[in-house]
Amino acid sequence: MVVASGHIYQGLWYPIVIASMTLVIGTLFLPETKHVDITK
Repeated sequence: MVVASGHIYQGLWYPIVIASMTLVIGTLFLPETKHVDITK
């Protein structure tokens, strides 16, 4: 991708998108455990 486009940061779009999707999915679907006993 870098050779074809000539832009040295072209290959970073894939990890940035994956990390962003992980952040959004994690914040939306993981439950809050601040006052919940998770040692059961």
